[in-house]
Amino acid sequence: MSTLTTSIRIPTDEDGFLAFRCPLCAGDFKLPSDAWKAHREATFCCPLCGLSSSRDSMWPREVIAAARAKLLNVVKRSINATMEKMAKSHSRGILKLTYKGFQPQHVREVVAIPDLVHTTLECCGESVKLPLHVAASLFFCPFCNRAQY
Repeated sequence: MSTLTTSIRIPTDEDGFLAFRCPLCAGDFKLPSDAWKAHREATFCCPLCGLSSSRDSMWPREVIAAARAKLLNVVKRSINATMEKMAKSHSRGILKLTYKGFQPQHVREVVAIPDLVHTTLECCGESVKLPLHVAASLFFCPFCNRAQY
């Protein structure tokens, strides 16, 4: 059995920040991609509502949809190749197999969410981008869950 792999490009903004969306409050925020890679904790905190959740549950819907569509296309190409080989090898004499094949699904380009206000966290010195109304009030450090004022 072979292994199928694919990758998707998740865009960063001009400052190298990745976009995230909280699964509870649906609030958008951004974290620096290098800080995201450096903090390999199993969970982190939504800066808007304080929800602690797994890292992978906070990707925006657009990223999840693009990943699913791209993975489905990889599977469809593999099935198409296998079925076309089978149709060719079994088409002899009066028996002729044809295979129409799956059509690839359109993969929408993932676009970065509109820019947010850049804020440096007092607790750990990391950066985060938040909506203006959140940055001007109480919010939480996504890495240590401490309240920021």
